[in-house]
Amino acid sequence: MGYNALDNNKTGYNNTAIGYGADTNLDFHYNATAIGYQAIVNASNRVQLGNTAVENVSTSGTITAGTVTYPKAHNSIEGQLLSINSSGTAAWATLDASTLSGTTLKSTITGSSLTSVGTLANLTVTNPIVGSITGNAATATTVTTNANLTGPVTSVGNATSIANGAITNDMLANSAVANLSGTNTGDQTTVSGNAGTATKLATVRNINDVPFDGSGDITITADAGTLTGSILNSTITGSSLTSVGTLANLTVTNPIVGSITGNAATATTVTTNADLTGPVTSVGNATSITDGAITTSKIATGAVATASIADGAITNAKVTDVAATKITGTFTSATVNGKVIVGASSAASSSAVLEASSTTQGFLPPRMSGAQRDAISSKVAGLVVWCSNCGSNGELQVYNGTTWTNMIGGTASLPLLVIGEAYQGGKVAYILVSGDPGYDANTQHGLIAATSDQSTGIGIQWYNGSNTITGATGTAIGTGLSNTNTIITSQGGTATSYAAGLARAHNGGGYTDWYLPSKDELNKLYINRTAIGGFASGGSEGDFYWSSSEFSSTEASDQEFNNGFQGNGIKSYPTYVRAIRSF
Repeated sequence: MGYNALDNNKTGYNNTAIGYGADTNLDFHYNATAIGYQAIVNASNRVQLGNTAVENVSTSGTITAGTVTYPKAHNSIEGQLLSINSSGTAAWATLDASTLSGTTLKSTITGSSLTSVGTLANLTVTNPIVGSITGNAATATTVTTNANLTGPVTSVGNATSIANGAITNDMLANSAVANLSGTNTGDQTTVSGNAGTATKLATVRNINDVPFDGSGDITITADAGTLTGSILNSTITGSSLTSVGTLANLTVTNPIVGSITGNAATATTVTTNADLTGPVTSVGNATSITDGAITTSKIATGAVATASIADGAITNAKVTDVAATKITGTFTSATVNGKVIVGASSAASSSAVLEASSTTQGFLPPRMSGAQRDAISSKVAGLVVWCSNCGSNGELQVYNGTTWTNMIGGTASLPLLVIGEAYQGGKVAYILVSGDPGYDANTQHGLIAATSDQSTGIGIQWYNGSNTITGATGTAIGTGLSNTNTIITSQGGTATSYAAGLARAHNGGGYTDWYLPSKDELNKLYINRTAIGGFASGGSEGDFYWSSSEFSSTEASDQEFNNGFQGNGIKSYPTYVRAIRSF
């Protein structure tokens, strides 16, 4: 009842709307009631009183919710609370301390009129206490009445003193007298002289049969036969020894005269050269390898990969024929200054620097994707690769110094794109197939979606504040850009304050041809939403995205990204926006 009442209700049932613009927010709600100017109910089995500007609902009667009826008037007695009894009847009641639960008063309660309390574990008092106190005085710092003390420590009131002779040896700690100072009085019969100024000992003592009284230095002669210890002092660097025992290690910096016995494991040179015979020969210190001495058995596995051999040291004569054929392994890098023959023992032509011969195998060039091909640095003309995702089945391509071509110099096939691949400022959202407007069997075309929503919060409205017919009625793939431009021309105003303008203003990847998708284009985004990523989802009835396809003066097509439902939303409602562009 009322202008535009239940205008959005298409498939719902048992719905009631009273007032201008009273409606449901979706067209499939049931048993919903909207009362008042622009009252919009947002779920089935609900009642909406008024629009969002309504702040208070008044009634002169009672309100019943479920089985509970709330009284219509307060008893005007301060401190009462509304409580529900066991029969579900609500009534105002005064709190009784005997019914309180819990064990701790709220921290904001700092005072009370209590005249007695139980036993307190701890008590902090900042003002004088009147009356008697019982409990734990472990932390007391003063007493009200002075105590007159007797014994070693005495007092009259608070003034204390130590009686003469009261401190005995037993009362002193072991180190207590270490820092005593003053004049020594009393019994001194066992003390004579001042140790601080003494110049010699009262009784002479003998050190290694030499008398010593402390009045001067003495010289003591040591006998080697009486020495103890096992290591000479590090300052002793020379001796007149004519013989030593067995040395575990010996470092000699000067020539040794005479014979040496022991371990020469660390010797680096010999005094007399040895003339060697066998595979390795020598005359003095000059060594050489006998021709043909290096056989297969002499070469360790992997030795060729890591060996450091002087340039020209190993000649053909040094390696037997069988040894050369047995050298295997992986070369991390190799430079061959000459012709290379693979699979044959002799050259087929002197004009080739590289020959491969086989009747059962072929030549396999480097294989890589188009992205890996483009990432090759310092490309030179003549570079050949197999592009695995170029064209329908891959393609052998040659770099001509400027661009990649096919093997006959023609235009190289482009790498095939896949849904979700990062491309031209966003992600590939859809690739045109036969039957789609703009499809080309030889060149891929499709839609690119922005990597995230352009709207923030709960979304943005479709219109710029004016319910008009814009003429943006295209729904097919390829009509979104035209729709967007038509909406902007009609709505005007601040472009980023409504859906079409916000999408058009996006410039991801530096591109300026983004737009709000049409109804069919938006559905492709929903179908491939997982590969594209970043869409809102999981809400109870939300997660709608705007299309640029207009339905009426007050509504435009939108789509629920939870379940794919396509409907028409009121233009003033905030809804999400994801911009797209074509390639």
